[in-house]
Amino acid sequence: MSVTISNEFVNQLVEKYSRHFNVYKKKKLGCIPLSFYAEYLRRDEKYFLTKSIPIWGVNNQQFVFVWTKETKVVEEDIQTFATELLKNSASYVPSHSEHMSSVLLGVILTNKPLENAVIKEVKKFRKVKFLKFGMNGWIEYYIGLVNVDEKKVYVNRKGREYMQHFKVH
Repeated sequence: MSVTISNEFVNQLVEKYSRHFNVYKKKKLGCIPLSFYAEYLRRDEKYFLTKSIPIWGVNNQQFVFVWTKETKVVEEDIQTFATELLKNSASYVPSHSEHMSSVLLGVILTNKPLENAVIKEVKKFRKVKFLKFGMNGWIEYYIGLVNVDEKKVYVNRKGREYMQHFKVH
């Protein structure tokens, strides 16, 4: 069992995300030091004859915040991460009529053994927030947990599709 999570694993994740996401290293989410965060921004629009006459447009976004935790993960860590994710979402998600959806995924990487209560907390966490009664879209929040040594990934059932890059081989 390794003592620390290898930089090689984190660099592999950064490389995977760099293909389609903008990746920012060594940032903070509130009080949480992140290894990196990745943002995916997508805009779709329909226009009439020329691009200068748009009929409609929508924005979709996905943000992944990765926290490498060298100490044991406890329930308070999950709650702190969730709180910071919810509190800081306004600085990442625009609130305008063309915003359709945003997904904010907080992922904790660890190599320490996990308690069942922590795993249960992670699998339970999912929050959906509608902006202006859904007229300005919605935000989905998930917390993921990756045990690198045991090659296990934990997340809410609805958030599994967003954790594909974290599968440890």
